[in-house]
Amino acid sequence: MRIAKLGIAAGLAALLILGAEPAAAMNNEDIAGALGMLWRVHEGACPKISLDADRFGGLMKPTAMTAAEIRKRYAEAFAQGYAVGGEWQAGGPQDYCKAVRELFDGKSDFFGNAKTTPDAPPPGLTFRD
Repeated sequence: MRIAKLGIAAGLAALLILGAEPAAAMNNEDIAGALGMLWRVHEGACPKISLDADRFGGLMKPTAMTAAEIRKRYAEAFAQGYAVGGEWQAGGPQDYCKAVRELFDGKSDFFGNAKTTPDAPPPGLTFRD
């Protein structure tokens, strides 16, 4: 897994936040790791954020995969991402939701500063303010 060399969270954040076309820069293991990080959103941990995991699976190349297919085929990458999401929850669900928002909403750069031109969040991920 490419992003494992940087640390999964830092690598994913760099891909999602710094790249103009982040999905194009991510391989399938990266996407599976990101899905793992976001799985608690799918389970309802963040009232103002929702995840359509199958739609998120549309990022897979060369063809889209369902969340179940991703979890089965890329189990290790998914588990690593899920573990990172668990670390974000150390101070409670609000910490997890804050981390998800900061990394995935497309409004902040890698350092947490507001972007002058925000990016759209990944497909299937919806933020309600």
